[in-house]
Amino acid sequence: MDCYLDFSALNDKAIVLTPDRRSVTISLPAPDLEKANLDNTQSHIYNVNNGLLESIADMFGEDQSLEHQAYMAGEQKIGEAAKAAGLQTRAEDNTRRMLIGMLDALGFKAVTINFPRTT
Repeated sequence: MDCYLDFSALNDKAIVLTPDRRSVTISLPAPDLEKANLDNTQSHIYNVNNGLLESIADMFGEDQSLEHQAYMAGEQKIGEAAKAAGLQTRAEDNTRRMLIGMLDALGFKAVTINFPRTT
């Protein structure tokens, strides 16, 4: 699962320089999680416990809906696990370190990176 920041959403108010141009504050959008996508060619359902109605539908070739629902539920669980694991917080930390290092190398003495508060 990937996490990304959309820098294209930045406007001219997102970067604020001090008059002496030695300090900068950058306000960034919150990181977003990519949609989880299971590779259907590498994913398998190992245990299916169908009720009577589902078994009858399977005989008529309608079991693909059940499989699709299982994959959708799996993708949802992966997304929830990524959020719970703090992937977005790690993306903020990594972005902050990268920008501070780059701007420090460009001669800025103070660099502040802000992300929106999440509740």
